[in-house]
Amino acid sequence: DAIALVEDLVAEQCDLSVIIADYLMPDLKGDEVLQQVHQASLQTLTIMLTGQASVNGITNAINAAQLYRYIAKPWQPADLQLTVREALNSYQRKQQIQDYQRNLEKKVKERTLELTQTLNKLQTTQAELIRSEKMAALGQLVAGVAHEINTPVGNAILAASVLNNETTTFNQAYQQGVLKRSLLGSYVDTAQESSSLILQNLKEAAGLIQNFKQVAVDQ
Repeated sequence: DAIALVEDLVAEQCDLSVIIADYLMPDLKGDEVLQQVHQASLQTLTIMLTGQASVNGITNAINAAQLYRYIAKPWQPADLQLTVREALNSYQRKQQIQDYQRNLEKKVKERTLELTQTLNKLQTTQAELIRSEKMAALGQLVAGVAHEINTPVGNAILAASVLNNETTTFNQAYQQGVLKRSLLGSYVDTAQESSSLILQNLKEAAGLIQNFKQVAVDQ
C-alpha cells in the first residue's frame, strides 16, 4: 500500500522529501520497500527504523535505496526529530541547488541565444560594411576612369567640332562657286590635323577602357 501510494504521489508530481520505514513490516522488509521508493522517486531521502535489522538488510538499504539515515530502536524522540529536520534541510538544499542549476542553465541558454543573435547581427553588419566599402571603392574607380576618359574624348569632340565647322564653310564656298585655292589648302590642313587629333584621342580613350576591362577580369 505504501509503495502504491508513493507511485500515485510521484505520478501527481507531489514533492516527497522524506520517507521513514520500519524494517520489520508485513510482506516486504523495510530495505526492500525503501529500495522501490528510491526507484520511484530518486530525490526522496529515506530513513529506516529498526532494532532487528541484519547487517545485510542495512547494507542493502544503504546501497540500493541510498539510505540517508539508520536509526536503531529504541530511539530518543529528540534524536528522531533532529534526524528528520536534518533530512528536510538537506532535501531543501538539494532542491535549491537544482533550482539554481536549472535557472543557471536557462540563463546560459538565453545568454547563448542572445550572443548568437548579436554575432549574427555583427556578421550581417560586417557584410554590409564590406559591401558598402566595395561599392565606395568601385564608385571611386569608376569616377577615376571617367575622369581619365573624359580628357581624350573631350579633345576628340573639340577636334571634330572644328572639322565640322571648316567643312561647313568649305561646302558653302563650293556651292556658291567661290572656292579658292587658299581655302582648299586651309581646309585640307585642318581636316588632316583634326582627323589626326580625333584618331589619337579616341585610341587613348580605347586604351583606357581596355585597361579598365582588364582590371575587372583580373579582380
